[in-house]
Amino acid sequence: RGKIPLHNKGLPPKDWYESRRPGLIAWARQRHSSNGPGIFPLVFSNVHYLPVVAAQWAAMSRIDAILPLQLNIVCLDNASALRLERFNAPPCYGNMTTWHEVSGLWALRIVVLHTLVGDVGLNVLMTDSDAIWLQDPRPPLSAFLETHDIVAQRGSFPLDLSQKWEADTICMGFALFSNRSQTVDVLARLLVKFSVTDPSFPRFDDQWGINHVLDDAGVVWDTADATQTGDVDLLLDGGQAATLKVLLLGMSTCVFFYDSPRRRPPPPPAGTTAASATAR
Repeated sequence: RGKIPLHNKGLPPKDWYESRRPGLIAWARQRHSSNGPGIFPLVFSNVHYLPVVAAQWAAMSRIDAILPLQLNIVCLDNASALRLERFNAPPCYGNMTTWHEVSGLWALRIVVLHTLVGDVGLNVLMTDSDAIWLQDPRPPLSAFLETHDIVAQRGSFPLDLSQKWEADTICMGFALFSNRSQTVDVLARLLVKFSVTDPSFPRFDDQWGINHVLDDAGVVWDTADATQTGDVDLLLDGGQAATLKVLLLGMSTCVFFYDSPRRRPPPPPAGTTAASATAR
């Protein structure tokens, strides 16, 4: 397991990020053009997580030899960027290597996601490095994306919202974000949430943030089917009204897509039945 700090330290200083933003945009455009149109799978890694990324590559290669070449990696330290270069891996984006000095991982993930969705116009799949693909999820996710703006695995954290909603929450370990204006608006609200929340707030991360942004905006969930859907009415810049549509996948669908140690529940005590598996 990697050694990535759990807590947000606030958004990156504007000058620090703006100096890196053009390079990030150029990298994403080059990667997108070389991989072809469609969903942009994105993973963040430091040197401690590279063995997990290697396991992901191995699983991808068993599905299709080209898949490992289409995984897009943002490196969080110099060691991981240099090691990937020695592996002759596809070009990672390695200019975030001083992230730990200026920003927590969770804030950086959202800043990068907002840039790729809003500025580059990509449909971005945030996939944790330990969410090992069992098949290429992009074709079925593309179909879901025709009618929904955010498609994600369901989770249980933050517990205050899952209890309030009596429904599951968005899990950021496997979440697809469309490039539509309503998605960009929600990500912008999430950046504001990061900028005003006390960094010492316990368990404050991108999953806490995205779900609380939806709650602040008045999300309405429909849990009648195996899949859970939610609608959020928004007022965009310029006064335009829009509805953000969220789809949380049924667990059987996620099991078909990928496997993750964190998604599997511990064995139930003798004489009891297993609880449904959810991520963080």
